[in-house]
Amino acid sequence: MNPLHDARTRPLSAHAQAALKAMLDRPVPRQELNPGLAGRLLRETLVESCLLPSPYRTHAGKKIEHLRITQAGISAMIYGRD
Repeated sequence: MNPLHDARTRPLSAHAQAALKAMLDRPVPRQELNPGLAGRLLRETLVESCLLPSPYRTHAGKKIEHLRITQAGISAMIYGRD
């Protein structure tokens, strides 16, 4: 999958690093992230997609897509990216 606007990959922003840090505790529903950020994290294999029960009352019991941090994501968060 290619980036939407530019072939160059820039370092992770503070927002992206905060999103990865939030995923250390628990997987995050994909809809809670900016679509561009979710795409980049998936494209760089910093997170993986998984189906888990919805935390929302309107979808009680239904499985929705969550993003879970990978070992590469933990390394990128700790050591940074070039």
